[in-house]
Amino acid sequence: MVLGCLPFYGEAEVSPDRSQASSLSAEELVVAYHERTKHQFHRFAASVGYMDWATQPDPFRRYDGASLVRLPFPGMGQALSYWQLYVADSMEPAPLSIDSVSLFFRYALSLTAWKRFHETTWSLRANPSSGNLHPTEGYALLPAVGAIHDRPGVYHYAPKEHGLERRADVDPSVWTALMAGGFIPRGALVHSLARGLEVWRARVPVLPT
Repeated sequence: MVLGCLPFYGEAEVSPDRSQASSLSAEELVVAYHERTKHQFHRFAASVGYMDWATQPDPFRRYDGASLVRLPFPGMGQALSYWQLYVADSMEPAPLSIDSVSLFFRYALSLTAWKRFHETTWSLRANPSSGNLHPTEGYALLPAVGAIHDRPGVYHYAPKEHGLERRADVDPSVWTALMAGGFIPRGALVHSLARGLEVWRARVPVLPT
């Protein structure tokens, strides 16, 4: 990756060339990339200056062949004062169930509204958008949960359907070992970057992961 070749609009900034980039540490490379591609007070983020709508990737990732468990539309959940967000054990956690999983994804990554302008429609989501692209995908590692699956598994959250796609089963003995080792308290949520959307928007390379 060559940071010095990224396109941008606005006042130029100093960025490392090929020889400089090769001498940067991993942390310095990430910081330099972030500075080069983020919005600034005096210019927009690096881009080619237009959106190529004809090549826009599908904003809703799905996995062909993966079984989908539709989550029930949740209620409002428990009332929570703002201060309680910063005080540990200020309220009793909800038991793990299909309803609590649904409520969690509803407020973390779900669609919150649809908008229309003439013939164009687009969705709004609960999570940060990166210019309404929503490049963050959510994955859940869950134990056996009634009405979801009878064994532990890895799931991808599909926001348009408000459901979980089962990507893999986890052997119960492996799950028990993970629990015993303290790696997973009862479950886990993983965020992942949908690289294609970011590359399409900015037309810049993304950092390898």
